[in-house]
Amino acid sequence: MPNGSDITKHGCIGTSRCCYERPRLRRYAVLVLCTLLSLSIRAALGSAPLPSAVKPATAADPPNKTQQQKQQQNLQPTKEQQRPQVPVVQQQLLQVQPQQQQRSNMAPLINGWSNLVTTANVVYTWSHQLVPIGPTSMSVPWGFGSAVTQARGTFLRSVASAQYSFSGNLQVTNPDPAKEMWLSRLQLQCFWGSSVTLPCGNNGWQYSSMVIRPGQTNACSVSNVVLQASFGSNFRQPCRVTATAWNGGQATSGDFVLDFSSPNVNNQANNCLMFGASCAVAAAAYYSPIVGGAPQGRLVCEANANVDFDVAINGGFLGDGLAPGSCGTAARIDCQSQAVMQTTIGTPSAPGSTLTGCLSLTATPINCPAPPPPPSPPPLPTPNPGFQDRPEPQLSIAVTKSYIAGVFAWSVANTVTPSSMQVYLGSSSMARYSVPVTRTLSSSPAPKYLVDGVITVTNPSNQAMSIQAVNALLPWNAASPATCSNLNLPGILNPGASANCNFRLNYELGPKPNSVSAQAVVAGRAAPTLSPASAPFNFDAADLSWSSGSCAGVVMAFKADAGMQLQALPGGRAPAFAGAGMPATQVCSSTSFDFTASFAPDRQFKPGATKVYSKVTVSPVASSQGVQEASSTVDLTVLEWPAAWGPRTQQVQQTRKAGTGPAAAGTAISPVSSGWFDFDWDGTTAS
Repeated sequence: MPNGSDITKHGCIGTSRCCYERPRLRRYAVLVLCTLLSLSIRAALGSAPLPSAVKPATAADPPNKTQQQKQQQNLQPTKEQQRPQVPVVQQQLLQVQPQQQQRSNMAPLINGWSNLVTTANVVYTWSHQLVPIGPTSMSVPWGFGSAVTQARGTFLRSVASAQYSFSGNLQVTNPDPAKEMWLSRLQLQCFWGSSVTLPCGNNGWQYSSMVIRPGQTNACSVSNVVLQASFGSNFRQPCRVTATAWNGGQATSGDFVLDFSSPNVNNQANNCLMFGASCAVAAAAYYSPIVGGAPQGRLVCEANANVDFDVAINGGFLGDGLAPGSCGTAARIDCQSQAVMQTTIGTPSAPGSTLTGCLSLTATPINCPAPPPPPSPPPLPTPNPGFQDRPEPQLSIAVTKSYIAGVFAWSVANTVTPSSMQVYLGSSSMARYSVPVTRTLSSSPAPKYLVDGVITVTNPSNQAMSIQAVNALLPWNAASPATCSNLNLPGILNPGASANCNFRLNYELGPKPNSVSAQAVVAGRAAPTLSPASAPFNFDAADLSWSSGSCAGVVMAFKADAGMQLQALPGGRAPAFAGAGMPATQVCSSTSFDFTASFAPDRQFKPGATKVYSKVTVSPVASSQGVQEASSTVDLTVLEWPAAWGPRTQQVQQTRKAGTGPAAAGTAISPVSSGWFDFDWDGTTAS
């Protein structure tokens, strides 16, 4: 314990004297230490026993006045001894405070950003309606007349969810050449939004962990800082950054723009729709109109779009027009649309939800034939020797069109040969991919096969003919009546005149080719007249506008470890590759894709076993059938280049001459992520 004469350069003297020769930045801490030391010494003196030289006063020995006063002073506690003791934790905190005096009082400098990357993740949703823009009730003249109306598919796209974020390195400099700078907070303030504290330092506590050495620059690295997304898509954010030092000093950067109108990473899910429509006729007696013109496989990517199309309703009247429910009775035509959400910008994904729209139209046959008046009895012909019959007409027949009305289904396979091989670093191997895509016509609901044609009836004689009926006749004598555009049946065909009569067959033998002939019934002849030749028909190029799922989109995706270069070589046919930014390959019949792909690990590729996965998806258009998939895997063993073969570049040239090295320039294949179409890349569908 120092006594009253002990003096140190930075300590205390006796019990109450302190020296203040510390540097200026530590003066506060020294004062606190001296005060505590003084209190503890006085407390020790106040609790000590009385000295032996001081005796109690007695009557025989009256105390000296001066001695008595000293004893009373020793027994009475001082005011400092009555004060509460300072806790140890508080003493340690007070001892730490002087270290803060070594920090810089200058404001930081903000130098700006480097490696700034903006990311937009937008998910769209759509609304769709099918509405008429022309008349919904039409009149169709009897006998293969036609009427056309207009319909519109409306599409409105909106943002279902959006997240905008950025990453980068903020450069902050300590301008003080001699003292450290401790930052307590870095805040980002944008024009449309509240401030965001950047995750550097210790989130604003006084003792920040972001310390910048004298004259040095530190980088505040942030990743995926999310901003408010209430402004929709395609916006620009002017922002500033404010840096706050421990002492309250602040610096604010100039304006910089976070541009999400053209972000570095742009993912727009469900940004497009694949639109198609079809129309079908409800049952109507003696009336089966043909409906066409509806769009198929139309890609819509505008946020607010209309697709207008015609609905053409042609004739198809059966019978004589006099039967109940025939002429003047409307037939209902139901049109249905399908719009499947598609992703064409950013990471590919499976087709999204399907939107549907409905529209009902009516078609009424008019100008139906009136019952003809009873014909006047023709004069009896002058009998000719050996000829006792009426003259017969000349008949010719032609098939104009065939139709299939049904539902198509799709299937796909994916094989690769060979499926296992070895490849040396710096060289390449090749495999042959075969992707057959098959379209079949479903049996449920049962498809319909229709044949349209025209029969020409000519009167070559000099006598009028009474034509009772004109029929299209199948080989087993199944007759379908025809209607004539310039002759009401039964009717009179004048000498030298011709009549064109149209027919439609409901063919019940499926797609099997066959032929049809013409038949005319003439009054006064004992037997019908047949055409000398029949007209063949088949369904190879049938009109499929009444069918659903007649076309599909095909996409193929690959997945491989980084450094494995993939190419589709020339000379084959490959579908669209996912990740290449091109639309799906559309097919409208059974098709086979066959091509050769090369696998070339670069020289930094890690030797050993690896796999190259592939998957093909077929998406039917305007169909209730879901996406069809098929996958294959190639097992590759990547080997080091043997030193005995000499320099690698020379050996690569030799293998090229031998036909085993990299082939001529082909189409580069960009591998996609493992989450494409929710597929686990192990050959099975993900759960």
